[in-house]
Order: sequence, then C-alpha cells, then structure tokens
Amino acid sequence: MASRSQCSICCSSCASETGMVTRIKSPDDDADRPFAVQNLLPAGTLSLSISQTDLANICDHTHTTDDSDWHTFPGNALLPYLADQENETLCRHLDFLVEHQFLIVQCKVGDSGAALILRVYIVPYDLPGVQGMLRVRDETSDLKPARLCLRNVMPQIIQERSLWGGHDLDPSPSSPRYFLDSKTVVVLSFTFRLDT
Repeated sequence: MASRSQCSICCSSCASETGMVTRIKSPDDDADRPFAVQNLLPAGTLSLSISQTDLANICDHTHTTDDSDWHTFPGNALLPYLADQENETLCRHLDFLVEHQFLIVQCKVGDSGAALILRVYIVPYDLPGVQGMLRVRDETSDLKPARLCLRNVMPQIIQERSLWGGHDLDPSPSSPRYFLDSKTVVVLSFTFRLDT
C-alpha cells in the first residue's frame, strides 16, 4: 500500500503529514455513520485516463481510512486532468450523483499512473439513519437528471477485483464483468430500459 508521501492526490502538506489532514475513522469505527461504505452497495469501478499524475491541486486533505490511499471523488475539479475529454460528461454525471447522494465515489491513481481508478458505491434509497430523506426527492431537480446520469454511468462500471484494489497493471485472469448489461439500469426502487 502506498504511503502518504507516494500518494499522487495528496498535496505536499498532506504527503508529509504535517498539515491539518482530516482522517476519516477506520471502517469499523464509522459503522454508525449512515454513509459509511459498509452501509452502501459496492457496485464496481470506473477508470478515467489522466494526463498527469500530479493531482495535488485537487487534494481535499482526506483519505477514506487511516491506512488507505483512497480519496473522496473530487468531482468537477478533476476535469483539467482528464486525458480523454469524452470522460468529461462521465465526470460531470458522477459529480451530480455524488452531490445528490445517489452514489459515493472514492478515487486513487492506479499503479500505471495513467488512470484514476474510481470505486463506486450505490447509496440505498432506504439507508438507515437518514430519516427518509433519500426516499422523498424532487422529480425535476433530483430524479429526472439522476436517471440521465445513471444511464451513462452504470453500464460502464466494471466488477474486477484487481481494479477494486486500484491495481490497473494486474488484471485478473478472467474478463471483467460489467455491473449491468447494456440495456437495463436499476434506479432506486424501479427499473427502466435504456432504449426507451
């Protein structure tokens, strides 16, 4: 596992661990927090080609756990670092879904240094401890745009163990399994077809 000084997303202050770095508690300690990853549904990973490995300008001074080099998804701050501008829409859609609590996304620069690996977690609409706020959403400002974003994001998610660990140079022998087929996306408690 990479040390903080080797983490490509950490700023120099965080890398030296002398700055005011916020550390999220270990997964066992934050189980009582509703949005802790153990309360979410792990969907799989996405990979975004990046043009440079020094991403320190997007450092949010957090790591997801004390012994991890995964960060919270920086959202639209990542746009200038994308090598493939076709990923710009995907990044914007992920940012919307994270902001509106449909997904939680963690990121890490892969072993190759050429890609940002994204771990994607689905937030259940009936997540305990949020007083039902995820069940009651505005159709116009939340649900309709979320459907559009999910149509783009979900079929691209890959379930491969090596990518989940952030190892893009060590693909597993079996071919990647996509989270969903190319036609169906499950959103909240209903299903819709992509070809309609």
